[in-house]
Amino acid sequence: KAHALLWLYICTLEQNLQEAIENDRKRREQRRELHEKTSCVPNLVGNNDFDYEDKQKTQDSLVYEGLQFNMAAEDKACLPLERALNEWTSLFTNGSLVAVRNAKQTCSSVFMAAALFRLMGKPLKALEAY
Repeated sequence: KAHALLWLYICTLEQNLQEAIENDRKRREQRRELHEKTSCVPNLVGNNDFDYEDKQKTQDSLVYEGLQFNMAAEDKACLPLERALNEWTSLFTNGSLVAVRNAKQTCSSVFMAAALFRLMGKPLKALEAY
């Protein structure tokens, strides 16, 4: 069960990454098309401070366009990995190592979970896994 939860987390992470890459590609394409449309129109008035400020605001907004910070969603996405760690913890604390089919695979999966926790910036969970 813990292995399934670990792979559920990894597959979900990969799917989210693929969606983010696709969205980024679409945004770049839209920006390129917009830039091509606006570069064809000659600037008859010339540059002024307002144009510069608008350009800066647009560039600043593009930096944060693809980023999403939502702690509730992050916790929900991390739930399968935490449940997998809880399964392994209960398995090892109860002393029922007989339930482990392949000790080598279980050990590498626990280390993988620890590395994922470390990458997510959760050092206490990573230490618990190690």
